[in-house]
Amino acid sequence: MLKRVRAVVEAGPNYIFHLMAVARNGFDSDYADKYRDSVNPADILVLEEQRRELSFRDGGSGNLTYLLIFFPAYLNLDTRASLEEYFALLNSGLESGDCSGFYARYEDAFDRQREWTHSVGPEWLLRTHREYNDAIRRLGEVYTANFTSYMTRVWPVESKDMQAVASQLNPYLEDVDLIGRWERFLGIEFKVHPYEIVLCSAIKNGPSANSLGYERNVFYSGDDMDYIKKFISHEVGTHILFPVLRDLPSERDPSLAYKAFESLARFYNSLALGTKDLYSMGTYYDADRFFSIYEDIHRTCPGMSPKEMMLEGMARYRQM
Repeated sequence: MLKRVRAVVEAGPNYIFHLMAVARNGFDSDYADKYRDSVNPADILVLEEQRRELSFRDGGSGNLTYLLIFFPAYLNLDTRASLEEYFALLNSGLESGDCSGFYARYEDAFDRQREWTHSVGPEWLLRTHREYNDAIRRLGEVYTANFTSYMTRVWPVESKDMQAVASQLNPYLEDVDLIGRWERFLGIEFKVHPYEIVLCSAIKNGPSANSLGYERNVFYSGDDMDYIKKFISHEVGTHILFPVLRDLPSERDPSLAYKAFESLARFYNSLALGTKDLYSMGTYYDADRFFSIYEDIHRTCPGMSPKEMMLEGMARYRQM
């Protein structure tokens, strides 16, 4: 059975990143200027106060990023009622000391995340977020209060352009069989599909290709189409490769491990796509240096496993 990759346009994730954009949460663009008056000024101040806890970039994130950005975006909470329910259950659980009701409501979605970084349960939710109860309550009020304005003033305009991008992208994704190509290449199974590329216009100048979960990833819809196609393949690769990163021995430098992992995916992507004409990844990743290391390892030891490649790549990087 062909495992699909498809581009989707959804109001829920776009609304959440719209709030982050308007509050200039780590990135700035003309989108923030265009739509700043769609969010209540007092609510913008609340979002700005929590910038640190809602941050996300280069594999790092704030303490509230997963539960208030990525997981609700993963769920596609696309009505005011669904947002109200999410925060009512979450706030009730944190206040009472029992998050089992919140967990049970979204248990299926949490279970799908077991293939990803977050293996969560009611105890984890309470232990890691109870101290932020007041901030979560206030942010929940912001999320619900500004949704109608977004759906009335912003979504009809922004969704039209994103739908055009999806219509251009999906025929390519139908034909290319990215998951099958990576599975055959790596010998690792992708366990949850279809893999969805959630297009988002609000994250202009911000972090793009953010993983919402194992099989959902948010991309800036305004990027160059050639870049989007190549980087979708990269992200498919990182998600299939993720068990390699998760199962590595304890690393004394997690930042180095993350850079080595992303750069390994970039190197493998050159083989999967059959080209070295790829994409830059920013100075943080030192991707060209890693590429030359992995290229040399692969040339001399073509049968080396991804885990062995990554460990050897980090060892050589430290020595350079």
